[in-house]
Amino acid sequence: MRVLRTGNEYLRDIQKTAKTLNIRMKDIQQILHPENQIGAFIVEETCADQDEYYVCVQVEDFHQVPKDMITLTIPSQRYAVLIHEGLNNQIKKSYEIIHIWIENHGYKTLKNKWHLEWFTY
Repeated sequence: MRVLRTGNEYLRDIQKTAKTLNIRMKDIQQILHPENQIGAFIVEETCADQDEYYVCVQVEDFHQVPKDMITLTIPSQRYAVLIHEGLNNQIKKSYEIIHIWIENHGYKTLKNKWHLEWFTY
C-alpha cells in the first residue's frame, strides 16, 4: 500500500497505512511472514512516481492481488542492518548510527536504490 511523502503528516500516514494493511492481511494470499511488514522507499527519487513509501508484506507469489493494492518487486542488493527498538518517531537516531557505521566501514549509501524497514506488527 502506497503512502505519498508529504509534509509533517508523513509518519502519521505511514502508521495509519500500516494499521490498515494489518487489518487487510486476510485479503492477501501466500504471505510468507504474516507477523512482519516491510517499509520500502527510495531516498533520492528520480521521478515523481518514486516519491512514495510502500507498506508491504512479503509474499510467495503475486496471486489475486486485491484491487486497491499493488505488487512491488525489490531487486536483490546488499543492505546494512540495524535493529531499532522503540517508536518510529524515534528512528532518526538509529538512522544516524547506521549511516556513521556505513561511512566508517568504507561503504556508500545508495540513495537511488531501495531502502527497507522490516518491522514486527
